[in-house]
Amino acid sequence: MNRSRNGRRSQSRYGADERPGRAKQRAFCVAVAPEGEDFAELRELLRTAGVAVVGQEVQHREAPHPNTYLGRGKLEELRPRLAEADANLIACDDELTPRQERNLEEALGLPVIDRTAVILDIFAGHAHTADGKLQVELAQLEYNLARMRGLWTHLERLGAGRIDGGTARVAS
Repeated sequence: MNRSRNGRRSQSRYGADERPGRAKQRAFCVAVAPEGEDFAELRELLRTAGVAVVGQEVQHREAPHPNTYLGRGKLEELRPRLAEADANLIACDDELTPRQERNLEEALGLPVIDRTAVILDIFAGHAHTADGKLQVELAQLEYNLARMRGLWTHLERLGAGRIDGGTARVAS
């Protein structure tokens, strides 16, 4: 039921949610730190973006793993906890490299966002002027540019974009 401009209640044309009161995005927070980590700031950013936090995990190590952000053992520990918490998103408390983000998504089977993506999403939701919306969109496009590698690899067999005109050169 929706309340219209005149105050009357009418049936929503979009239908009811599957489970009332349940957040659509449920994030599990992860971080890498040498010692104890406080998730208060990330939790507040996610709350502002409209995402519910359903769990958190910290891996204590000096630096994040260069390929997967978390180590192999921590990834194995995390899989059942994600299912138990009914998370549908992973939020990292650091800025991830595109490789780390891609590998973490593949290893855990859930979308991964980092701190920068959350902040850009908040700015996008709060931008009201045309100039502000354009600036946020530009920042989002620049951020996503590095993460778009490999999206069109299924077209490589066509050879239309090759410098030599799409023909293979035969060595003599």
